[in-house]
Amino acid sequence: FFMYEGLKLLLDANLYDHILDSDGNPPKKTVTQSAMIDFFNRTFPNGKVLVHIDEHRKMCMKDDMPAQSAAFRRGAMTTLAGVPQVTAVSTYTAIPDEVPPEGSSEVCRGPLVKPWLDVDDVVKDVDELSFPADPEAFNREQQRLWSTLRFRLVVALPIGLQKVHERTPGATRFLREFQIAAQQALTANSTGVTQALKDCVRVAALQDSASFDPNPNAARLLLGVPDNKQNDVFTRQVADLVIANNGKSDVVTASLMTLLYWKDPTCLVYGTGRDRLRVALMYENVTDYLSATPLEAAYAWTLSCFSARDGEIKFTKNPPTSRSNART
Repeated sequence: FFMYEGLKLLLDANLYDHILDSDGNPPKKTVTQSAMIDFFNRTFPNGKVLVHIDEHRKMCMKDDMPAQSAAFRRGAMTTLAGVPQVTAVSTYTAIPDEVPPEGSSEVCRGPLVKPWLDVDDVVKDVDELSFPADPEAFNREQQRLWSTLRFRLVVALPIGLQKVHERTPGATRFLREFQIAAQQALTANSTGVTQALKDCVRVAALQDSASFDPNPNAARLLLGVPDNKQNDVFTRQVADLVIANNGKSDVVTASLMTLLYWKDPTCLVYGTGRDRLRVALMYENVTDYLSATPLEAAYAWTLSCFSARDGEIKFTKNPPTSRSNART
């Protein structure tokens, strides 16, 4: 019943921050599932729905009643998983243990990879973000501007994609400004296309912040923590982790914007390098990320943290012998 009422609030009333009162005498599970089937048939006719329940233990987490809390969560999720139109996925920073394998269609007890946003698909689906010129016909300068614009949209959209979908006032204003800026590309000359790209890049400027969250592992995450050592390093939840491959093994890092909003009290040079890159990426007049300044700032930030951590910088494991030594 709790799951049913919560879904109605999300899908019917668009309420994303609401406290549901508990019902001491809820209807039977079969009755609730029948109501949910009717609800999904009305809301998504002939559709299949994926429901992702993140941080699912926060539905009910009472320290003095752990067994009852687990039973509450199990009941809510198994009821949802029993609806034919629904595929339910529950995730948490620890392995889920409330849903028994026989109570769901397929229970995955391992980590799920969240695919990165495909900015090209978003641009195709959101009319206001379409650019009225063919990127295949861009000259070299326009290609660089186009790459910078796509980068800024990739960074900005995951944060506000829900707002774009709901057409909140802020999202509507952003889309209108973007569309106006892009209209200059309708002119027949190349200058109009170039100016339109520059204006769109400025409209999609990354948002700056004056506050930074302390994280004593920020520098280590910037450099990459070996996947097999992450449990030795992190004792609590870390948001927005990214798994990358350095050519030899998987390493754990974080997204660029998360790294730019951290400060590391154990590595002071982290903040110096972070601020230099923030200026290079977020300065209003910067429209070309493929120029030297952002790349130089990124390299300097990483190498400085390497040096602070290791006391030296090693570019190769076995440096070549000098020419003079080779002759002797």
